Amino acid sequence: LLRWSRPILDMSYSRHFLDFQGSSIPSSMKKLVVTKLSQNFREAVTLHPGLPTPGRRRPPGQER
Repeated sequence: LLRWSRPILDMSYSRHFLDFQGSSIPSSMKKLVVTKLSQNFREAVTLHPGLPTPGRRRPPGQER
């Protein structure tokens, strides 16, 4: 018996946008992080401008 269910975020529709080498997604969209479970997109997602994005490498000396 499961008491908790996890919502599934279906990203299959955006597969053709996920070109990690030269992405056409605006850089701000690449840094959206789901931080809260909510059906309201604005409540569920937070912008993290400091996060590295796929296809972009950190400058030398800033690697983790």
